Amino acid sequence: YTEQISKARQEATAIVEEGRRDAEATRRRLVEEAKKDCGDLLTGAKREIGIARDTAVKDLYVLSGKLATDLAGRILQQEIDPAKHEQMIRQSLEKISHMEHSH
Repeated sequence: YTEQISKARQEATAIVEEGRRDAEATRRRLVEEAKKDCGDLLTGAKREIGIARDTAVKDLYVLSGKLATDLAGRILQQEIDPAKHEQMIRQSLEKISHMEHSH
């Protein structure tokens, strides 16, 4: 009877130890998965922020070019034709883009 109790305790201890090892392995796996998911989310967020920033900057350049063209046209008391207007905007954007890449 004593031998059976001793054997049952050993088996119970082995089961508890196995459970602890499994729990620790599961914890480590979950932590690694969470780190990877966070890294993926951060990478995606940075990419989206970069796209939004680039879009906002381009929109700002276009708006600035249109405002400058409008102001120049008013100063000169003449309306600049749309084709010339678009050409001036493209040239301004190219200059600004070139300036950005040189920094």
